[in-house]
Amino acid sequence: MVRFPLLLNFLGTQELILVILVILFMFGPKKIPELARSLGKGLRKINDAKNSITDEIKKGMNEVQGEGDGIVKDINEVKNDMQDIKKKIEQEVKNTIPRK
Repeated sequence: MVRFPLLLNFLGTQELILVILVILFMFGPKKIPELARSLGKGLRKINDAKNSITDEIKKGMNEVQGEGDGIVKDINEVKNDMQDIKKKIEQEVKNTIPRK
């Protein structure tokens, strides 16, 4: 099944033929290929710009994710250091309190 752009979904066969005839009469058969080429180039530029923006957004998201991972790693290291300090303090307290 051939899918048409959204605009063409609203046009029936008769309307589509009428649009093609109007375009043919307005521009002539020699000008239509040039118009189609220009339209194709314009659509290609729009698509390239969309892809470029999408790539930049993905790149930025990956950088943020990488920094977030680094922060989580740093937090875990600090947490482990704090637990080690806590254990050492508890051990020192046990050693300094006289046993009965």
